[in-house]
Amino acid sequence: MIVKRRLAISKTLGQLSEFELKAFKRMLWKYYPQSFSTPPQGMDIVDLVDRLLECYTLEVSLHITKTHLAEMGKNKLVDRLDTLCLRSKYL
Repeated sequence: MIVKRRLAISKTLGQLSEFELKAFKRMLWKYYPQSFSTPPQGMDIVDLVDRLLECYTLEVSLHITKTHLAEMGKNKLVDRLDTLCLRSKYL
């Protein structure tokens, strides 16, 4: 289940445009600088998700992701992430 939820976060972030992904990374750097030794701008999505999961539990990582997506006005992606996580829960 953890692997599927990790993949759900990655797939959801993969739906962001390059500009939106940069904005998401800036938010992470602004609110969670202790989680990154350098700004995450150079990280790809897989490395970014791995870093979140190294620093936080899966549930906290999901919450962080959904919170910042919502702040960006990406409520459809928040819903998509919820749906992917629900599916993985029952598979």
